[in-house]
Amino acid sequence: MGRYTLYVDDNFHYMDETSRSTRGDYEHEDEAIRAAQRIIEDSLHDLCRAGMTPDELLACYKAFGEEPWISGSHFSAWAYAEVRCWEIIIG
Repeated sequence: MGRYTLYVDDNFHYMDETSRSTRGDYEHEDEAIRAAQRIIEDSLHDLCRAGMTPDELLACYKAFGEEPWISGSHFSAWAYAEVRCWEIIIG
């Protein structure tokens, strides 16, 4: 087993551990972070609609998106998503 385990919570089912999945074990933190970022990217692109503002996309993500977290890491899905919302919407 790797040092870093990637878990994904479903924001729509906040605090419901039965909605949690494990997406892999990683030896290196940067590998786990890249995998988590891909999950967030996919979630944001699935949720994004024409005419949305970055704040609307972020609110939608926090309500309905997949939120990865990594054991043994300080990676923040919400912080990463906030930056990406601006980049996706504003360019």
